[in-house]
Amino acid sequence: MIRDILLNSGLPVALTDGGYWVGAIVSSILAYSIDLSARWATRTMLIIDFIGMGAWAATGTIKSLNLGLHWLPAIALGVTTAVGGGVIRDIMVNRIPAIFGGNSLYATVAFVGAAETALVTGLFHRPNLAMGLSILLCLVLGVLSHMKNWQLPTTPAELRVPRPRLFNFGKQEDRTVANEGWSPGEPLTEQLEVINAEQLEEYRRSKGLSE
Repeated sequence: MIRDILLNSGLPVALTDGGYWVGAIVSSILAYSIDLSARWATRTMLIIDFIGMGAWAATGTIKSLNLGLHWLPAIALGVTTAVGGGVIRDIMVNRIPAIFGGNSLYATVAFVGAAETALVTGLFHRPNLAMGLSILLCLVLGVLSHMKNWQLPTTPAELRVPRPRLFNFGKQEDRTVANEGWSPGEPLTEQLEVINAEQLEEYRRSKGLSE
C-alpha cells in the first residue's frame, strides 16, 4: 500500500485483490493459534521472512520500473515495499524497528535484492528471472547474516556527541548527549525494558519449548 500510494498508480493492489486479505487473515489465525516461540518456529519464520523479502523487493522494483521510474528510485521503492510493513509491525507491537541497525543485516538484504532486480530487468528485460534471483539472494544473504551476526558499522556505545547550538553568546559549557546503547529490534515490555535472552529462555522452559 505504501508503494502504490507513492507511485500514484490508482487504488493499492491490497485493496482491490481479495487474495491479499485471504492470505493475511489465514496467516493471522495460524499465528494466533500456534505458539511460535519455539526455536523451530523461529527458524522457520526467519526463512519465510527472507523469502518474502526477496519477492516484495523484486515486486516493488519491477512495478516502479514499468511505470517509468529511474532505476535509483525504483530500488528505493523496492526496499520500501520489502521492509515498510515490518517497520509498521514493529512499531505496533512496541518494538524498535529492526532496520534501524544494531542487529544482523535486514534492510541491506532488501537493497541487494532490489538492486539485482533493477540490474537484471534493465539489462536483460527478464523480470521473472530477476524475481527468482532476488528471492535466492535475499534468502541466502539474510540467513547467513543472521547466523554470523553480520552488522553494519555502528557508533561506539560511549561516544559523546556535542549538541548543536544556534547561538553561542559568551562562554558556555559544552553539552553532550551519550548514546544509551539501545538495541534495535529487541522486544520490549510494557515498561519499555528490553527482554533479554535469559528471560526468553525462561519463558520457553515454562512452556516446555526449550530443546
